[in-house]
Amino acid sequence: MTRITGYKRGVLLRALRVIADAEVEGRSLPARDLATALGMAQNSGHGLRKDLVDEGWLVIHEQGGGGRPSRTSVTDTGWEAIGGRKAVSPHAGARKCLCCGRVFESAWAGNRICGNCRQTDAYRGNGLDGAYQVPL
Repeated sequence: MTRITGYKRGVLLRALRVIADAEVEGRSLPARDLATALGMAQNSGHGLRKDLVDEGWLVIHEQGGGGRPSRTSVTDTGWEAIGGRKAVSPHAGARKCLCCGRVFESAWAGNRICGNCRQTDAYRGNGLDGAYQVPL
C-alpha cells in the first residue's frame, strides 16, 4: 500500500465513489472519463486508477489496449473505504449476452449486453445490424 496524504485520500475517495456508482449501474468507467468527472485533466485518470489499485480499493480485470478501456471493479476493502457495500439488485446474476452469447455477470434484470460488447463502435453508435445476432 502507498502512503497517502489527507488531501490525496479525499481525492481518491471521490474517485472511488465515482467508479463505484458506475459499477452499480453496470458500466465500467474509462480513466479519462473518471478524471473528467472529477474536474481534472483527462491524463490524470490513469494515475488515479493506479493509486486506487495500490491502495487495494480497485482491481483492473482487463488491461485496455488499442484505445479500449479496461474493466475494473471495486474491492470489498474499497466498498468499506467509502462507507458502504456493493448494492446488488435482487435481479442480478449470470446472463447470456445478446450480442456475443458469452455468459457475464449482469448487474440488473435489464442488463443483457456484456461490458465488452458495450465498448464496440456498433453498440455505442446504435448501429446494431446483422452482425449482431441473438444467440439461441
